[in-house]
Amino acid sequence: MSPLMFQNYDPKKQDWYLTGKFGPRDGVGYVVDYVSTGKQRLFVFECAPDDTSTTVYLNEGRIRVTNDAILEMMEKKELKVFKVLKSGESYETIVVHENGSKARQIRLLHSKER
Repeated sequence: MSPLMFQNYDPKKQDWYLTGKFGPRDGVGYVVDYVSTGKQRLFVFECAPDDTSTTVYLNEGRIRVTNDAILEMMEKKELKVFKVLKSGESYETIVVHENGSKARQIRLLHSKER
């Protein structure tokens, strides 16, 4: 089961499309937003072992983004719980890639599917 759906918004079609799914066995996923101030917002998400929720963590500042660095941040409790998504709940934000390319709207959706 993959209760967390990662979606992008297509403004031309005015609709969301699926770009990834994550479940409890998939570990953590993340997306980085390179905000204009030179800082970064790191969103890390992981599903609860029982599929009942998805926890979204946030870290802001200058961040070394690697899988090992993210796991280390989680162990040291450097990531703050930002949102806990239950069945059918979602979180939307706009992110910019490292190269400053066009911003994109993303959505994290904890699926109602069982």
